[in-house]
Amino acid sequence: MHSFTLDSILNDIERQGMTSVTRALLTLKMQELYKSSSKGDIKVWRFAEKKFVDLQMCFDAGDEYQSHLDVLQCIVKKYKCEDLSLRLLNEVYVKMEEMYLFNVELNVGLLKSQILPLKEWDIAFASIAKNAPGNLQDKLVHFLCKFV
Repeated sequence: MHSFTLDSILNDIERQGMTSVTRALLTLKMQELYKSSSKGDIKVWRFAEKKFVDLQMCFDAGDEYQSHLDVLQCIVKKYKCEDLSLRLLNEVYVKMEEMYLFNVELNVGLLKSQILPLKEWDIAFASIAKNAPGNLQDKLVHFLCKFV
């Protein structure tokens, strides 16, 4: 049996991943939060931020990552109280280590899933590239060649 509290839904997703039931419950809960004008629910933000970091760790370990992309995609698309995609970009993505920033598969997955907004990602990545120290220039050029 599933509970309809945000905590229980997020805990269910954490334990069993995104199922059709948890997706439906999460969608309904996100709609309820929006209708009640619950601005910037910290639980949703912390969960999204944790899933973003979990996604990075999966790439680091070479583990399966699609389930993390699915969860993040659902949260970013369904949560309308604030733009989580921009917040993830500005508060988590731009602070990632270069091994994640220059990972083509990770970036393509984040953009293709619309977890990160393309236009803003492009601006942020251009800023990262512009300010990259000399020792990262080779990695940057290699990344851009593979990305394009």
